[in-house]
Amino acid sequence: MLPLRYVRLWLAGGVLLGLAVLSGSLVPGDYVEDAMVWNDKVTHALTYAVLTLWFTGIFPKRRYGWVVLGVFLLGATIEVLQGSMSFGRQGDYADLLANSSGILTGLVFALAGGGTWAPVFCCYGNNNRTNMLRIPSAGSRVECRAPDIACNPYLGAAMVRGYQ
Repeated sequence: MLPLRYVRLWLAGGVLLGLAVLSGSLVPGDYVEDAMVWNDKVTHALTYAVLTLWFTGIFPKRRYGWVVLGVFLLGATIEVLQGSMSFGRQGDYADLLANSSGILTGLVFALAGGGTWAPVFCCYGNNNRTNMLRIPSAGSRVECRAPDIACNPYLGAAMVRGYQ
């Protein structure tokens, strides 16, 4: 896997996401009911799937177990804190189960290839999202998945020119 640029920035963004989940989960219950768009359990599952995908995009596969453990412990800590609050929030095992299903969904998606935020191979290929230069099946364009200073401008220009 190619290294992710600005890893500390991505980690800081993940910590901010975790803090947003923590603060949003500890808001008194009256405010939450007004802001709820979907079912509570669907919101839990989607939130923890996004958190899992965020951190699996940063860390290599050998650290996915730690990512899953960390996100699960965040959810468990929030449920314990909600259970100890006295103003409109209570801990719920069903919420922890919804969190776990979201974590599992995010992990499955990451293991299926969606967990990498950087291209895996520095080459080109047809309809393959792991390559830096991707030629979709229609063949009418070229997607450059790493448009930064490390991109070879000659290879990129040759690919674009050859498929016009």
